[in-house]
This record gives sequence, structure tokens and C-alpha cells, in this order.
Amino acid sequence: MTRRTPEQQIAYHQDQIKRIKAAESKRRRNARTKRLCASAGKIEAVAGFELDEELAEALGSFLAKDAQNPGSWVARHLAARAAAERALAEAEGAL
Repeated sequence: MTRRTPEQQIAYHQDQIKRIKAAESKRRRNARTKRLCASAGKIEAVAGFELDEELAEALGSFLAKDAQNPGSWVARHLAARAAAERALAEAEGAL
């Protein structure tokens, strides 16, 4: 068995870190894609018709505008979700 120099060991571990970060990025991207597909499917089921790019853009624009109104359901929902995510992050940090 050959012995690695400190520089080789560092390079090896840096490569491992890059691979781990890439795998995590891929996992998050796949989870987001799955969530977006599920959300679009639910919207289509409730609406009773398929979304196309134009409808999806209009819906996104409506949600973005409604989120700016602090009294709207969308804004309250987003604020509650952010608070729950902060509480979860704080709880995980305390572990």
C-alpha cells in the first residue's frame, strides 16, 4: 500500500467534499422538481384543466402580487410557513 502525501490527502478529501456537495445539490433539485410536479398536479385537479406555460405564469404573477398584500391569505400563509421553518431550524440547531 502506497502512502499518500499530505497534499494528496488534502486533494482527495477536497474531491470528496465536492462530490458530497454535488450529491446534496442533486437531491435538493430532485426534491424541488418532485414538489413542483405534485403542486401543479394538485392545481390542475382542483381547477379541472391542465396548466400551460401562460396559465402557470399568470398564476405565479397573481400569487406574487397577492403575497405583497399583508392581509391576504397568501401573505399570512407564507409568514406562518417561514415562522415554522425558522422554529424547525432553531430546534435542529439546539440539538
